[in-house]
Amino acid sequence: MQVRQVRWRYQGHWLRRVRSTRHEAVEFFVTRILREKRACASCVEQGVATASKPVRIAPKSIFSDEVIIDLLVNKYCDAVPLYRQRAILMRDLGIDVALTTINDAVLRVGELLIRSLA
Repeated sequence: MQVRQVRWRYQGHWLRRVRSTRHEAVEFFVTRILREKRACASCVEQGVATASKPVRIAPKSIFSDEVIIDLLVNKYCDAVPLYRQRAILMRDLGIDVALTTINDAVLRVGELLIRSLA
């Protein structure tokens, strides 16, 4: 990609660029989970031990735990229905998610709550 140089003129003088500032608004983030593998050099039988995966609300969901919690807060505290949250995701971020996927994530939290109460 080629960057075009723009020349600015102020009161008859050419201005030179001193520095640029970049501002980015990050809405969502990537969570990197590092699972270490360790082995004992003197223990031949035991092999390699790997750290266990962290427990997630919905293990195979495309949503992180933080996004699911945000969906729940918007639904129950702010009274924003799921179909409106889907429209907000599409409008603001360009993410097209099926309404059933969002509903499944919310229902998964309900299943976990029922199990904890039983």
